[in-house]
Amino acid sequence: IEHQGGVLLRAGAGSGKTFVLVEHIAYLTKVWIEAFKEKPTGNFEEYIRQKFAQVVMMTFTKKAAGEMSIRLVEKFETLAEGGD
Repeated sequence: IEHQGGVLLRAGAGSGKTFVLVEHIAYLTKVWIEAFKEKPTGNFEEYIRQKFAQVVMMTFTKKAAGEMSIRLVEKFETLAEGGD
């Protein structure tokens, strides 16, 4: 989960791929926020949009993409409330 650079995740059904990807995005987001805090350059919204624009997440089905979206929203809501 705590990895920098490109990642290719391939595994069988029910193995936890979605969990790993959601946790990886949450980890990257925390890293980006801390980096911005250390050296604020410009507008945070522009900074974070630029970071997310560099991320590509692909699934094989629309159902899987929908599940990924739901889990990401839930994870960010939990983080925003101070959870982990």
